[in-house]
Amino acid sequence: MEKESAATVVGNFQITKAMPNQSQLVITGYLFDKDDEVEIDRRLDNLMARANRQFHIAGLEKLESDRKMSIANLEKIREIYTRLVEKKKSGKKLFTQEQQQYEAGEKSIKAALDGIQYIEDGIKEIKVKAGIT
Repeated sequence: MEKESAATVVGNFQITKAMPNQSQLVITGYLFDKDDEVEIDRRLDNLMARANRQFHIAGLEKLESDRKMSIANLEKIREIYTRLVEKKKSGKKLFTQEQQQYEAGEKSIKAALDGIQYIEDGIKEIKVKAGIT
């Protein structure tokens, strides 16, 4: 059995991808003397697919963080609105800012819920793109 000679490195390449979480993904690879265009393209295509998957995963992490913050914000809005409703029901006068918050309360809650739903839809879409179940 004849032993194949080791491939000689004749060059290298670097793929840099900006990620949604403000970081960068850097992939470095080598070109060998036995590589033809088909092999180089296959390897680069595979690495780009992996880089794109990592891009989606990083986006998913950001969206999940945004979702947590949006839920916390919704809870604060609901808490303030509930307090204002109770104050108004008790017959106490609302200050100007409180009156504005009271009047905008239901719309603010709906907007927060819509924002959370938008984020959750984005999470589902990214999971599909990244092949995450």
